Amino acid sequence: MDTNTILTTAQEILDSLSHSMFLDCNHTVEVQEQDDYYVVNVNFEGDDLGYLIGPAGGHLRSLQAITKLMIMTKLPELKEQMDEGKRLVVNVDAGGYMKQREDRMIENVKGRIEDARALGESVDLEPMRAAQRRVIHSYISQFDDVETESVGEEPQRFIRIKPAK
Repeated sequence: MDTNTILTTAQEILDSLSHSMFLDCNHTVEVQEQDDYYVVNVNFEGDDLGYLIGPAGGHLRSLQAITKLMIMTKLPELKEQMDEGKRLVVNVDAGGYMKQREDRMIENVKGRIEDARALGESVDLEPMRAAQRRVIHSYISQFDDVETESVGEEPQRFIRIKPAK
Protein backbone atom coordinates (compact mmCIF):
# COMPACT_ATOMS: atom_id res chain seq x y z
CA MET A 1 0.00 0.00 0.00
CA ASP A 2 1.28 3.43 -0.96
CA THR A 3 1.36 5.96 1.90
CA ASN A 4 0.21 8.67 -0.53
CA THR A 5 -3.01 6.72 -1.11
CA ILE A 6 -3.62 6.55 2.63
CA LEU A 7 -2.78 10.26 2.95
CA THR A 8 -5.18 11.32 0.20
CA THR A 9 -7.95 9.13 1.58
CA ALA A 10 -7.44 10.42 5.14
CA GLN A 11 -7.46 14.04 3.92
CA GLU A 12 -10.71 13.52 2.01
CA ILE A 13 -12.34 11.86 5.03
CA LEU A 14 -11.23 14.60 7.43
CA ASP A 15 -12.25 17.37 5.03
CA SER A 16 -15.72 15.83 4.86
CA LEU A 17 -15.98 15.25 8.62
CA SER A 18 -14.72 18.78 9.39
CA HIS A 19 -17.31 20.25 7.05
CA SER A 20 -20.09 18.08 8.51
CA MET A 21 -19.16 19.10 12.07
CA PHE A 22 -18.96 22.79 11.15
CA LEU A 23 -15.41 22.99 12.45
CA ASP A 24 -13.77 26.37 11.99
CA CYS A 25 -10.17 25.19 12.08
CA ASN A 26 -7.41 23.82 9.88
CA HIS A 27 -5.97 20.34 9.95
CA THR A 28 -2.83 18.66 8.71
CA VAL A 29 -2.41 14.99 7.94
CA GLU A 30 0.84 13.00 7.79
CA VAL A 31 1.27 9.31 7.04
CA GLN A 32 4.34 7.24 7.88
CA GLU A 33 5.10 3.59 7.37
CA GLN A 34 6.97 2.04 10.29
CA ASP A 35 7.88 -1.65 10.25
CA ASP A 36 4.59 -3.52 10.46
CA TYR A 37 2.21 -0.55 10.68
CA TYR A 38 1.07 2.68 9.11
CA VAL A 39 0.69 5.76 11.30
CA VAL A 40 -1.73 8.53 10.34
CA ASN A 41 -1.12 11.70 12.39
CA VAL A 42 -3.80 14.39 12.26
CA ASN A 43 -3.48 17.75 13.94
CA PHE A 44 -6.20 20.39 14.18
CA GLU A 45 -5.25 24.01 14.80
CA GLY A 46 -7.49 26.99 15.42
CA ASP A 47 -9.37 28.94 18.03
CA ASP A 48 -11.88 27.40 20.41
CA LEU A 49 -10.98 23.73 19.98
CA GLY A 50 -12.65 22.71 23.25
CA TYR A 51 -15.69 21.15 21.58
CA LEU A 52 -13.49 19.16 19.21
CA ILE A 53 -11.39 17.91 22.14
CA GLY A 54 -14.39 17.02 24.32
CA PRO A 55 -14.33 15.93 27.94
CA ALA A 56 -10.87 14.48 28.73
CA GLY A 57 -10.18 14.18 24.97
CA GLY A 58 -13.16 11.91 24.38
CA HIS A 59 -14.24 13.56 21.14
CA LEU A 60 -10.70 13.27 19.75
CA ARG A 61 -10.60 9.56 20.56
CA SER A 62 -13.97 9.10 18.86
CA LEU A 63 -12.75 10.98 15.80
CA GLN A 64 -9.67 8.73 15.73
CA ALA A 65 -11.84 5.61 15.74
CA ILE A 66 -14.22 6.92 13.06
CA THR A 67 -11.35 8.05 10.84
CA LYS A 68 -9.62 4.66 11.14
CA LEU A 69 -12.82 2.77 10.28
CA MET A 70 -13.52 5.04 7.30
CA ILE A 71 -9.97 4.64 5.95
CA MET A 72 -10.24 0.84 6.19
CA THR A 73 -13.67 0.93 4.52
CA LYS A 74 -12.45 3.08 1.63
CA LEU A 75 -9.24 1.08 1.16
CA PRO A 76 -10.10 -2.63 1.13
CA GLU A 77 -6.54 -3.49 0.10
CA LEU A 78 -5.36 -1.93 3.38
CA LYS A 79 -7.86 -4.12 5.25
CA GLU A 80 -6.34 -7.14 3.48
CA GLN A 81 -2.86 -6.09 4.67
CA MET A 82 -4.22 -5.77 8.20
CA ASP A 83 -5.56 -9.32 7.99
CA GLU A 84 -1.96 -10.33 7.20
CA GLY A 85 -0.52 -8.58 10.26
CA LYS A 86 -0.06 -4.96 9.15
CA ARG A 87 -1.55 -2.39 11.55
CA LEU A 88 -3.08 1.04 11.10
CA VAL A 89 -2.71 3.60 13.89
CA VAL A 90 -4.60 6.90 13.68
CA ASN A 91 -3.62 9.70 16.07
CA VAL A 92 -5.78 12.83 16.22
CA ASP A 93 -4.71 15.89 18.18
CA ALA A 94 -6.09 19.41 18.54
CA GLY A 95 -3.88 22.29 19.57
CA GLY A 96 -1.38 19.91 21.14
CA TYR A 97 -3.88 18.62 23.72
CA MET A 98 -3.07 14.92 23.30
CA LYS A 99 0.68 15.63 23.17
CA GLN A 100 0.44 17.46 26.51
CA ARG A 101 -1.45 14.50 28.00
CA GLU A 102 1.23 12.10 26.73
CA ASP A 103 3.97 14.28 28.23
CA ARG A 104 2.19 14.32 31.62
CA MET A 105 1.69 10.56 31.45
CA ILE A 106 5.41 10.03 30.76
CA GLU A 107 6.35 12.35 33.62
CA ASN A 108 4.19 10.27 35.96
CA VAL A 109 5.74 7.02 34.74
CA LYS A 110 9.31 8.20 35.32
CA GLY A 111 8.90 7.73 39.08
CA ARG A 112 7.54 4.22 38.56
CA ILE A 113 10.57 3.38 36.39
CA GLU A 114 12.83 4.52 39.22
CA ASP A 115 10.81 2.36 41.65
CA ALA A 116 11.40 -0.73 39.49
CA ARG A 117 15.11 0.05 39.31
CA ALA A 118 15.51 0.74 43.03
CA LEU A 119 13.42 -2.21 44.20
CA GLY A 120 14.74 -4.61 41.59
CA GLU A 121 11.23 -5.95 41.09
CA SER A 122 8.19 -5.44 38.89
CA VAL A 123 5.96 -2.38 39.28
CA ASP A 124 2.41 -2.35 37.89
CA LEU A 125 0.80 0.74 36.40
CA GLU A 126 -2.91 1.52 36.46
CA PRO A 127 -5.08 0.06 33.67
CA MET A 128 -5.05 2.19 30.52
CA ARG A 129 -6.21 2.23 26.92
CA ALA A 130 -4.12 0.60 24.19
CA ALA A 131 -2.98 3.95 22.77
CA GLN A 132 -1.70 5.02 26.17
CA ARG A 133 0.08 1.70 26.66
CA ARG A 134 1.73 2.12 23.26
CA VAL A 135 3.14 5.52 24.35
CA ILE A 136 4.52 4.05 27.59
CA HIS A 137 6.00 0.95 25.90
CA SER A 138 7.65 3.17 23.30
CA TYR A 139 9.07 5.54 25.92
CA ILE A 140 10.45 2.80 28.17
CA SER A 141 11.97 0.90 25.23
CA GLN A 142 14.81 3.46 25.17
CA PHE A 143 16.14 2.12 28.48
CA ASP A 144 18.31 -1.00 28.63
CA ASP A 145 17.80 -1.74 32.32
CA VAL A 146 13.98 -1.96 32.37
CA GLU A 147 11.38 -3.54 30.12
CA THR A 148 7.60 -3.62 29.88
CA GLU A 149 4.82 -6.04 29.22
CA SER A 150 1.07 -5.62 28.96
CA VAL A 151 -0.86 -7.79 31.39
CA GLY A 152 -4.55 -8.64 31.77
CA GLU A 153 -7.62 -8.31 29.62
CA GLU A 154 -9.40 -5.18 28.40
CA PRO A 155 -10.57 -2.96 29.97
CA GLN A 156 -8.31 -3.78 32.94
CA ARG A 157 -5.15 -4.31 30.83
CA PHE A 158 -2.12 -2.60 32.37
CA ILE A 159 1.65 -2.28 31.95
CA ARG A 160 4.14 -4.04 34.17
CA ILE A 161 7.57 -2.39 34.37
CA LYS A 162 10.29 -4.83 35.38
CA PRO A 163 14.07 -4.93 35.57
CA ALA A 164 15.61 -6.21 32.34
CA LYS A 165 17.01 -9.71 32.41
